Amino acid sequence: MRVRAGVDQGGTFTDFVAFDEDGHLHVAKTLSTPHDPAQAIFDATSESNLDPRDIEFLIHGTTVATNALLERKGAKVGLLSTLGFRDILAIQRTTRPSHFDLEWIKTASLVPRNLRRGVRERVLYSGEVQVPLDEDQLRGEVAYLRDQGVEAVAVAYLFSFMNPEHERRTRKIISEVAPDMLVSISSDVLPKWGEFERTSTTVIDAYLKPLVNRHAHSLRKSTADAGIKRLLVVQSNGGALTTERTVAGPVRIVRSGPAGGIIATSFVGKLTGEGHLIAADMGGTSFEASFLPHGAPAFTASEEIEFGIPIALNVIDVRAIGAGGGSIARIDDAGILRVGPQSAGSFPGPACYGRGGTEATITDANVVLGRMVDAFPLGGSLKLDAEASRAVVGVLAERLGMSIERVAQGILNVAANSMAQAIRLVTVDRGHDPRVATLVPYGGAGPMHACELARALQIKRILIPRYPGAFSALGALIAETRCDYRQTLWMPKSKLDISRINDLFDGLERRAAVEFKDEGFDVAPDITRSVEMRYVGQNFELEVPVRGGLLDLSAMDEVLESFHTEHERLYGYSIRNHEVEILNFGITAAARHAPFTMPKIAAGGPVEPVGEAMVYYADSAEPKLTKLYDRRHFGHNTTVHGPAIIGQLDATTLLEEGATARVDEYGNMLVTFKGE
Repeated sequence: MRVRAGVDQGGTFTDFVAFDEDGHLHVAKTLSTPHDPAQAIFDATSESNLDPRDIEFLIHGTTVATNALLERKGAKVGLLSTLGFRDILAIQRTTRPSHFDLEWIKTASLVPRNLRRGVRERVLYSGEVQVPLDEDQLRGEVAYLRDQGVEAVAVAYLFSFMNPEHERRTRKIISEVAPDMLVSISSDVLPKWGEFERTSTTVIDAYLKPLVNRHAHSLRKSTADAGIKRLLVVQSNGGALTTERTVAGPVRIVRSGPAGGIIATSFVGKLTGEGHLIAADMGGTSFEASFLPHGAPAFTASEEIEFGIPIALNVIDVRAIGAGGGSIARIDDAGILRVGPQSAGSFPGPACYGRGGTEATITDANVVLGRMVDAFPLGGSLKLDAEASRAVVGVLAERLGMSIERVAQGILNVAANSMAQAIRLVTVDRGHDPRVATLVPYGGAGPMHACELARALQIKRILIPRYPGAFSALGALIAETRCDYRQTLWMPKSKLDISRINDLFDGLERRAAVEFKDEGFDVAPDITRSVEMRYVGQNFELEVPVRGGLLDLSAMDEVLESFHTEHERLYGYSIRNHEVEILNFGITAAARHAPFTMPKIAAGGPVEPVGEAMVYYADSAEPKLTKLYDRRHFGHNTTVHGPAIIGQLDATTLLEEGATARVDEYGNMLVTFKGE
């Protein structure tokens, strides 16, 4: 049997979805195995009753790069920059997270100053060489970095995106002086204007290279030995590439984990005819939010893993906070209840897992309030220890002088407010109204908190996927191969050179065709074009689409009009008689290895509850009698009214009073509220 599979490995759980040639979906959820990531994958295939030798494609979403950056566990990395510019990483931008915090300390660079070395060379903005590369001095700097134990080096010279020869020659010299040292050059990583962002992105690529190299090759060997034919990795832009391409540019997988869920959200939104979507992924460790206008993923080139450490690649726009099921609740020095960002992870995990956890978590709070019940064990097999949850929440309750239930509700209120604020940052702060969107909650804990989030944001519709706890793995499964190509070329509106624009787009598209052929595609990829523009005097650009084919002046007039319209939508004004300049040209190339069709479910009708439980809801002083339903019994058109708890293998859904869930033909539940 031929099988394609997607896997999403998080800090707590590993989710697995496979699609076989008969059109059946296989879903599994297992605890992650950080010491050996491949083991969790094999555990999941075993739970799904699949033979790894039948898997032709395994598309893998991972948080390994994100965690390495957050925990500062990357390689010992050096930087080679144009002489006089080695401190650009420390200078950063003049912005700061809080203008009134007099004690704020700038984020430390990933490269200490003694490992940032200046090289005598200079390329001008036009690409002309002003100062030739001093190869003798360069060899001395490389030898110094080698002797300091540097594992990888980033090379970022001024204006290398206009003339990359010095960087390419530097890479060759490094291979001669320090053959074991890995190299990232900015003209390959990000050939784009913005020296600080370009340098930072290149440094991150080098910082991750040794770790991702080891991780990818180990995973590829383990899966190949098990009989899995091909391994692909989800990129931050939602595309999937081979492990070889991933190792060559590891900065592209920094947002690999969240990307799968956004792909699946877009797919299900279009499948069901929903309009604007809000993706809300609450897993075991973190909460991620993203807004999808008209069901299409939104992208950004101003991602920051930490303040002052930007990644200027095109990545799916996601806001992440430490608010997952395993996020730890604590009382700070001021006596205030805090939740996250620290997490109990999968080992020991929340106290209710029975693995030795000693601190209260969001999951423990849900157990205390009766929202997680024995009838629906986690992953289908993990029984919950309610007494352990009461014990750890009780420690906080004693310190605060409150009841255990009230403190548990407080933990959830703090978490819900944090999650709602994360959603506002990707909606209101981007000029979008969350009240007109449909909330798509997923992750193991997403559906549990969906009604609370909808109430906080005045959202009227919730779409709960068929397999919410494995939704990101579904996104990995259906991910297409996608590559973004960018090139800086400054051109004012008053001096448009249409011929040069056509030549630039043609060159980028020919490059994409060659690389997609290397990825195994027989046909050319689908191409979309864009340019980044700004009014003269501005310091940041807006990206607008460009139509395909041979361009003329009328086509560029359309582009200019799109820019004015988008500027007015975001900022409330446009200056149509002001000079506009184009800075960056880009294309996105995409292709799919094989089509995917979501299987439909059989028709169904009324269902009987499988039990009852006493459950505390938001701000309720007393518990309410709540019916329990097994989602496996639901069919198309099955309808359930809240209050209710709906359990399944990978997640639990909490329906508040006044909420109604109706199942569509694909097994998704559309939740609406009384009076809406």
